[in-house]
Amino acid sequence: MRSPRPRPDLALEAGAGRVAGVDEAGRGPLAGPVVAAAVVFLRPPPAALAALIDDSKKLKEAQRDAACAAIRAAAAEGAIEFGIGAASAAEIGTHNILRATHLAMARAVARLAALPDLALVDGNQPPRLPCPVRCVIGGDALSLSIAAASILAKTVRDRAMTRLDPRWPGYGFARHAGYPTAAHLAALQQLGPSPHHRRGFRHLARRHVGDAVQAAGPDGHQRLLRRQGPADRLRDLVDDRQARQLRVAAARPEARISEQVAGQEPRAP
Repeated sequence: MRSPRPRPDLALEAGAGRVAGVDEAGRGPLAGPVVAAAVVFLRPPPAALAALIDDSKKLKEAQRDAACAAIRAAAAEGAIEFGIGAASAAEIGTHNILRATHLAMARAVARLAALPDLALVDGNQPPRLPCPVRCVIGGDALSLSIAAASILAKTVRDRAMTRLDPRWPGYGFARHAGYPTAAHLAALQQLGPSPHHRRGFRHLARRHVGDAVQAAGPDGHQRLLRRQGPADRLRDLVDDRQARQLRVAAARPEARISEQVAGQEPRAP
């Protein structure tokens, strides 16, 4: 019989003082912000809470929602502190996705009640934080605080994209959260970008649309073209200078989403 998969625990946090686990959600999408969370366990969690927490990618949506609610309840009881930070699509276009991710992480740590003695960061690229940093590859499967941060970041971001959906109908943000699904790429072909699509998405879209067309067969490209109207095809003829002007104008409402995401996640007591 296969042995159970090890669950994340507090072994990496032990003996290091006040330790924050830091993780992000949303590096891969074509639209929306990247969101980060920082979580500090002020005391060992009860077994029932620890059992709910795991790498967010390994949990179903209902499981993430239950874990997120339990983490918030523990924060309200003073057992956990957390902070949420985000970087907007405009900031991703300005800084690139790695730097924007690190910016979101720094904002999340800054929203903690006090700076940690150590930040355990998922991955292998250390962000610049006002505290010592230790990178942990696969940390969301090892560290309970990183796993909790991954759940908060994923849940907050998904809900933010769901709130965008009725404001920008047709893209399906509530279904794919901005990731390059076939439906999302088809919507981009038909509608063009929204203000919440990331600068440089055209390059990504071409690459992914090409993959989708190849998978669809020899007439796949014609099927995609037939979904476009004259206005959509004309949009493709806008020169680079005009496109830059459109992106700058579009970035203004998007720049507020970082504050909106973080503002809905008040600093935990």
